[in-house]
Amino acid sequence: MGTLAPPQATTRTQAIVAALVALSVAAAIVGNAFTPLLLRISPELLLVVQASYAQMALATTRLDPVTIIAIAVLRRWAGEVLAFAAGRVLGPRALAWYARRGHDPLAALEGVDERWWRVRDVVIVLVPQPLLSAVFGVVGTPVRRFLLLKGLGTLWSVTAFVLLVGVVPLPLAAIADLVETNALLLTIVAVVGLGGWLWWQRRARRG
Repeated sequence: MGTLAPPQATTRTQAIVAALVALSVAAAIVGNAFTPLLLRISPELLLVVQASYAQMALATTRLDPVTIIAIAVLRRWAGEVLAFAAGRVLGPRALAWYARRGHDPLAALEGVDERWWRVRDVVIVLVPQPLLSAVFGVVGTPVRRFLLLKGLGTLWSVTAFVLLVGVVPLPLAAIADLVETNALLLTIVAVVGLGGWLWWQRRARRG
């Protein structure tokens, strides 16, 4: 079973991994804020910066399933791998960073015993959660095992979602048209909301 061993990576490696994780998170935040504008200008770029289920659902009205699956799988897998790398390289500090973002890494680590460790492969495949990927990095999951299983899990979850959206009758086209028609207004509202959230986070950290 893995343990919470201190990271052994060099300071430079830790800085690079931290910068890449921050860049990935920043891209996702920007993608959320500018979803209306990016959906109209370039749905592909939207998925590159943020490939959540909401963005994938909207993209189904503009792109073919193969394109969505290809871009979304790579984006989501990359995010999980970066979280895993953060846990592996930065150790418990990565979990502390997730805690500041509103997650509870200690809760994720509760019950990490031999029985949990036996089913870790199933968790890696079925649960798309960067926090858990960071935990897997901290406790020493083999790199090749994680990369393969997380790749398979991401491919499965994205493909299943895109196919499900194509089968279930949802008013996505009307929603996408509404978003595109009011792209500027929605983007302004999102940016103002993002600015308010960042201001509140800063005040909370100072407090």
